[in-house]
Amino acid sequence: MRLALLGHAATTAIRTAAFPADEPLDAAGRSGARALAGRLPRADRALCAPSTRCRQTAEAAGVTAVTDPGLAGCDFGGWTGRTLDEVAAGDPAGLTAWLADPSARPHGGETIAEFLARIGRWLDDLAPETAAPEAVPAKQTDRRSKQTDRRSSYGAEGHHRDHADHRDHADHGHRQGEPRLLVIADPTLIRAAVAHAIGAPPLSIWRIDVAPLSRTVLAGGPNRWSLRSLAR
Repeated sequence: MRLALLGHAATTAIRTAAFPADEPLDAAGRSGARALAGRLPRADRALCAPSTRCRQTAEAAGVTAVTDPGLAGCDFGGWTGRTLDEVAAGDPAGLTAWLADPSARPHGGETIAEFLARIGRWLDDLAPETAAPEAVPAKQTDRRSKQTDRRSSYGAEGHHRDHADHRDHADHGHRQGEPRLLVIADPTLIRAAVAHAIGAPPLSIWRIDVAPLSRTVLAGGPNRWSLRSLAR
């Protein structure tokens, strides 16, 4: 299976380094997501985290995605909606413990260890049938058909053909018949997925940089995931 993880577009929480509530995309985030329409790598099916920011990213990018509650972001408890600086000023000992100990729960929400375990279970429970080709959303299918028509019309001339070649190159290394699943989720969740895939220790998630609208690709399947690529 080829699992492409797309970080949601920019929000106020990302720009202010805050623990996110269920907030919408900001203006720049909506614009960035719209710019992805028709440019994402091919996928047989798409899933989306239940948060407003992830659902809006999918909609703006023209992706018909099924909402999966298992993709919910980390529960930051009492820190939700507060910036990192605010937490550092109000609970410096708690923040220090949280950054150093995956089992710490100073905010009363989900520990990093619990969050990593939950995302690891989601990955290892992911059946190949989840990304079965027959589950391709209609909107994605229609777009692929139109892109094929454009490639036939323009041939090797102009940027239309160049753009198609770029998307084909992005899929280089895809095994024939390998199911392809697109997931739109929080950057923190994508960090957790990468850490699980490569068997990295829990605190390694703070050393994995996942930017808004960046794409991370995992390959394999339950209990045998590997990191294929990271791209901004």
